[in-house]
Parts: sequence; C-alpha cells; structure tokens
Amino acid sequence: MYKIAICDDDKRYRKTIREIVEHENSLPENEIRFYEYESGNELLKHTDILHELVFIDIRMPGLDGNQTALKLRNYNKDAVLIFCSSYFEPTVDSINFGQPFRYIMKDLHDTSLRREIAAIMTEVKRRFLNDYAVTVTSAGKIIRIYVENILYVSRAKRGCEITIVKEQEKETVRCREAFGELYEQLKDQGFAQAHYSYIVNLGKVEGLEKGVLRLFYIKYAEESTDDNPVVIAKGIDENGKEFEEKININDIDLRNASYVEMSALEAYYDVDRGNSLSSFPQETGHMGLNERCDLISSFEKVIQDMNKLGKYDLQMFYMRNMNTYLNLERQKKA
Repeated sequence: MYKIAICDDDKRYRKTIREIVEHENSLPENEIRFYEYESGNELLKHTDILHELVFIDIRMPGLDGNQTALKLRNYNKDAVLIFCSSYFEPTVDSINFGQPFRYIMKDLHDTSLRREIAAIMTEVKRRFLNDYAVTVTSAGKIIRIYVENILYVSRAKRGCEITIVKEQEKETVRCREAFGELYEQLKDQGFAQAHYSYIVNLGKVEGLEKGVLRLFYIKYAEESTDDNPVVIAKGIDENGKEFEEKININDIDLRNASYVEMSALEAYYDVDRGNSLSSFPQETGHMGLNERCDLISSFEKVIQDMNKLGKYDLQMFYMRNMNTYLNLERQKKA
C-alpha cells in the first residue's frame, strides 16, 4: 500500500493533487491510500504513518512547509518529498536536509504539477516498488525495515527481535509489535513460521528437508586473508538455537566435513547451485549443522543413482560440482 500525504491548508488544491495523482494511473488504485492534512502540525501528529509520497505547501498557518519538512525527516527519511507553493521561497536547510524531489509552482491550470507528476510517480516506484518493508516501533520510534534484509524474526518477552543482515553485517532490532502481527505482514513476502519462536526468510534458508531447517549467513572474519581465508557462520541451527562458528577454509576436509563447513566452502568459492538450495547431494539435506559426512562419497553415490534413473542432467550437475570441490582441494595442496 502506497501512503500519500497531502499537507495544504487549501482544500481545493488538496483535491487537485489527489485527482492528478489518480489520473496519472501509474500505481494500482487499490494500492494507494491518501491522507489529507490542513497544517504541518497535523501531519506531524501522525509519526506512526510512514508515507511514501508527501506533498507539502510552503505557506501554511503555524509551521510552514520548510519547518514541517525538516521535522518530517527526523522520522521519515525515505519519503519522496514535493514542495508546492505560489512563491519560490525554500530555505537552505529545507533543501539540504528536507531533500525535496521537486518544487512545484502553483498556477491557474496546475500546469507545473501535471508536467512533473509522471517523474514524481516514477521516483516513488523506483524507491519503493521492489523494496517491500515492514514498519515497526523500536526505542520509541517508527522505523521501516526492508524485508530483503531480514534474516529472521524471533519472539521476545515484550514484542519481537528482528535480525537483519546488510552488507554482511548483522544487526538486531527490538520492536514492540507482536509475533503474530509481524507474521501477517511477512507471510506473503517469502517468509514462513519455521518454529514456535521464529519467522524465517525462505530466501536465506540454507537447507530445508523433512523438517530440518538451517538458517544462517556467512561473512569474512577480520583476520581473513587471501592465503588464509577465514569466515564466520552465524544463525539458527536445526534445533532453533542461535549459533556462531569460525571456519578456516583451508582446514576443511572434504572426506570428513560438517554441513556448516561445506556451506562455508560453497559460499567462499561461489559454487554453482543450479536451481537448488544447495550444490550438495540431496542426502546432505538431512544433516544437522555439525553432523559430518564424506562429501566426495556422497557425490559418487548420487551420480550413480542419477545415472540408473536416467536423470542425466542431474548426473552432470553433480559431476560438475564434485569436480569443482576436488579441484579446489588440489589447489589448496599445491
């Protein structure tokens, strides 16, 4: 739902903006909700609503548009902001910190707004169309969290904790929203309740086989070098417990490797997963994070099985991946 705020003491102009936005028809009508405010003070009373698009008149009773924009940015930094006025009178601060996308001059036939509305709506879609977000209350502030950055949500004593991974850095946000409330927001965005206490981003699941779920991410350790790569695996194990493990890539033994070690190797060398969750044989999907197996023997077995079943495309897929891992092992020994 795109939330569009129109803040103007002129009721006629609020109606004009609404009609022009609707006529532009660049967003589905059922995905737009308008909010009208007669003053900056009225707009700022609703800090619980993070509008995607905000039209603000410059000259209004009480707080003017410049002042309103500065206060708006304290809690909504992402909104596309449009100044509307019969006079060109922005302040340096409102431009530098308010960061308006357009300054629309009011005129008799609303020519300026009609000319710019396509660019305005394109900017709204650019910022928000592919960036579905949830809004939560954290430390007394309303914040927006993009779902693509969410690793998982866990229950807490009062509300929930949302674990975010962005640019390989992990962050935990505590919020007061109930577990069920967040599940309703996320269930249609590629998330599932995998455990009583967890909602997980299926796009970040490392394995899911017959009730065994592993959810973790891998990042470089500070001491990692090209000659001695070290990574850290961190997340939730198959028992729903958080874990953290440091792995030296050069020490991994393919004949006796844990699932998390194999996954670290796969991630470090970016091994082809094809259309699967993993580059490994299917039987490894039943493993716990710290269970060990002979990966090469597993490959040899599944290659034989695929040949017998006549699934030659899968046979070739596993042969390529086995050879990739064997070549990596040879390079380490060279």
